[in-house]
Amino acid sequence: MTDCSFSVGDEIFKAHRVMMGAQSDYFRAQLYGGLAEQEMKMIPIKDVEPYVFRTLIDYVYTNFIPESTPVDLMKRLLVVADRYHIKDLRVKCEGNLVGRLSLDKAVDCLILADKHWFSTIKTMCLNLLTDPNNSKGLYLNQEYYAMVHDYPSQFAEVKEKAKSMTDGLGDTTPTPYYRS
Repeated sequence: MTDCSFSVGDEIFKAHRVMMGAQSDYFRAQLYGGLAEQEMKMIPIKDVEPYVFRTLIDYVYTNFIPESTPVDLMKRLLVVADRYHIKDLRVKCEGNLVGRLSLDKAVDCLILADKHWFSTIKTMCLNLLTDPNNSKGLYLNQEYYAMVHDYPSQFAEVKEKAKSMTDGLGDTTPTPYYRS
């Protein structure tokens, strides 16, 4: 019989305090550490989609995340694992994303990594985006061009890394050209 419930969006997830606390420092403190939630029967979870929380609960009970988990879900799960201090899940999500990183996903993953301080993913994205062998592919990448306007600080970081890698050869990072 379960002894705690989580309200996520319009769904309810039942779980065992001991399982949640064993996997997560956050939930351990919340469920056993004298916080108000310790006495609550229904614990609200905000800013997490139900399908992501369902995957998190599945992981808590199985310690398994399929390699084939969609990249979008893996990114969301990484953020939630970090938020709730589920270290093993965070490591698995990071490893999965790094292993599946490609030029077409690098900008999106760089933005995510920069926002949430995922240094391993950020380093891999920067390496991929500044690799001279990928410059032709960047010219065709719409997200790369959007980064110039939507995320100028990340674009500047890519340019700076490319410049430091070329040391005297000039900047080889493709610069988007826009007609005015």
